[in-house]
Amino acid sequence: MTGSCDVTRYRTVMTVVSEQRRGNFLGVVERFWRASDNRIKMVNPSKDLPTIIASSPDGFGIEVKSGYKGQAFFEVTSPALTSRRWPRP
Repeated sequence: MTGSCDVTRYRTVMTVVSEQRRGNFLGVVERFWRASDNRIKMVNPSKDLPTIIASSPDGFGIEVKSGYKGQAFFEVTSPALTSRRWPRP
């Protein structure tokens, strides 16, 4: 098989972040990502479903979002991978 693709991994934070602490939680994540040389591409300060999308210096896409009732989700997507045809035995 030849072509390219990316790989995405998801992680769910099992602790529910209260409505009062969601902004603080996302602020901590954003400051850490900036300090780690990640580029913040988008911040959605929505009260219900806040999201931060960033990219790492080596091309990974990273995202944190707060879902239903404060459940937090992290997502990381690899840069495009290129495959080549492997010889068959």
